[in-house]
Amino acid sequence: MEELDAQDPRRVGQYRVLGRLGEGGMGRVYLARNAGGRSVALKFIHTEMAALPGFRDRFRREVEVVRRIGGAGTVPVLDADVDDRHPWYAAEYVPGPSLQEAVDAFGPLPPGALWRLAAGLARTLEHVHRHGLVHRDLKPSNVLLSAAGPRLIDFGVVHAALDTALTVSGARIGTPVYMSPEQAYGESVTPASDIFSFGLTVAFAASGQVPHRGTLAGQLPAADPALTMLVQHCLDPDPARRPDAGQLVVQASVHDTAGDAWLPSPVASLIARRSEELLNLEAGREGGPYTDRGDAPPRTEADPDAQGTRTAGWAFHDAPTHGPGGSGPAPPPPPPPGPCVGAS
Repeated sequence: MEELDAQDPRRVGQYRVLGRLGEGGMGRVYLARNAGGRSVALKFIHTEMAALPGFRDRFRREVEVVRRIGGAGTVPVLDADVDDRHPWYAAEYVPGPSLQEAVDAFGPLPPGALWRLAAGLARTLEHVHRHGLVHRDLKPSNVLLSAAGPRLIDFGVVHAALDTALTVSGARIGTPVYMSPEQAYGESVTPASDIFSFGLTVAFAASGQVPHRGTLAGQLPAADPALTMLVQHCLDPDPARRPDAGQLVVQASVHDTAGDAWLPSPVASLIARRSEELLNLEAGREGGPYTDRGDAPPRTEADPDAQGTRTAGWAFHDAPTHGPGGSGPAPPPPPPPGPCVGAS
């Protein structure tokens, strides 16, 4: 968490802003808390983004979508103000690292954690798809690791599968390296696209690398053969041949024998440290600008969207996303080199 500077707000709605967690394609994310002491991740929209024609309608839809699908491995929205000068919403704060951060810091997940990750993400996708939605940007940085299981975040690019009225013409929503082939080329995006991204995400968790499109040959040498086969089926270039989320739940759950302590010890220790820091912060034992003592900076109305690039954080949105209101269409990757090894 970064300290606040003069460009950052000190209060948003009923929430006192404590520190900056990161920045994504649509806005900044802060750690904040209300008068009752509840901590939240507060998404604060960029000024120029809020001024775009139709953006508030898209943002209102985002909030409604996340509220509608809350639970089942997601991070619920707790509060929002879409009509404020700077639209914002507050979501449950999860003190765990993203899958991207955990693998970068500690290496690939062990087999037990891999199967728990696969089973948990599959259940979440099953829940999302049952509501007629497609996430469109499933990737390691959008998966938070918690003691209760993986949590899928960043539904800012979610659209109802049959409603694309607010999609910018020609834009590709998502992160190119984790896109399905049909999504990358601007074709019809269905729940099967999320399945392809799921396969790449699980492969990254198992190897620390994103597999080359179309093949897994030699790229998951230490993975359980059953997990390799599951990933291969997800990466089938034909969307119709990929398993659906319900089938993935069945396949992964058979191998998920991890208990409550499913996370590798370094990740569990990191979560414990962050939780302790949060408790210290809320108790006012940490010095500096994060406390509610008299030496805290006064509230400021300075524009929080002054120029300057910040490193994206691990908590809520930690990578810019291309698409409506974003930085423009994402370039498509090269075509798949051929059928997926092991695909039927």
